[in-house]
Amino acid sequence: MSQSLINQGYQRTLQKLIFGKHLNAAQTLFGGQLLSWIDEASAMFAIEYMGTRRVLTKKISEVIFVNPGLSGDLIQFWCKAVRDGKTSMTLELIIETMNVESKQQREICTCQIVYVAVDELGKPTRWKN
Repeated sequence: MSQSLINQGYQRTLQKLIFGKHLNAAQTLFGGQLLSWIDEASAMFAIEYMGTRRVLTKKISEVIFVNPGLSGDLIQFWCKAVRDGKTSMTLELIIETMNVESKQQREICTCQIVYVAVDELGKPTRWKN
């Protein structure tokens, strides 16, 4: 799956190991933890892509969980820019896990995130597109 994502223009922006502290009562990855990592991974991509550290998350699209993350899995965050605006950009994310022992990969979810470049006062500003 990973090579296919690279061929589609995605970049891996973050990789984490899922530990017990990241699990919910059902012993799968806690959704709130995943959302935090999604925001972190996509912000790193947006900062580099937009050429400014001053970016704010404007919108996260619907996130539908299709497979669970399990303790011991590597979780990988893949990003691709899909739309550039004057002050904003839209990213598409694919999040997948990999069982380290079996090398089996599973997609956990996909979503889109909009980031806005802001000035020192927090007002939207043009970025270097």
